[in-house]
Amino acid sequence: MKIDKTTLEWILIASISAVLVFTFVDFGDKPTKEEVIMESFDYEGFPLVAWFDTEEKWDGSEQPIVKIKYRVFDHNSRIWIYDINGSVVHKQPYDRDPKDDGTPRDFTYSWRLYKSEWSDAIQSGDYTITMGFGDPGTGDSQRKINITI
Repeated sequence: MKIDKTTLEWILIASISAVLVFTFVDFGDKPTKEEVIMESFDYEGFPLVAWFDTEEKWDGSEQPIVKIKYRVFDHNSRIWIYDINGSVVHKQPYDRDPKDDGTPRDFTYSWRLYKSEWSDAIQSGDYTITMGFGDPGTGDSQRKINITI
């Protein structure tokens, strides 16, 4: 079976074109995430900030979380989250420390709003996120933010 050179060239061009289309064209099968850009926020003056985001759960579904960026000045610091009544809803399961020379360090923590190993499903409402130590109610009462879910 003989195939003309021109026909082979067109088959090769079509094959390359198909590969390029499927490689570079977005068919919308991936969900688009919104990027949070916080302009004119003075993180250096108030080093505690939170925003809503999502993460992929073990089963592949996207679940809601709250990302919390904070700066650690003291040893054994952790995030505490309280409801409107002052009851502890969630605490960071581990402590964080500044660098060995005492220089503060920044961390980002993900508070899962869905049921997971470390947290229960969080109901809608108003919550307070604050920095503290090993016991509830400790820490810097000046560094706290309110968030509505």
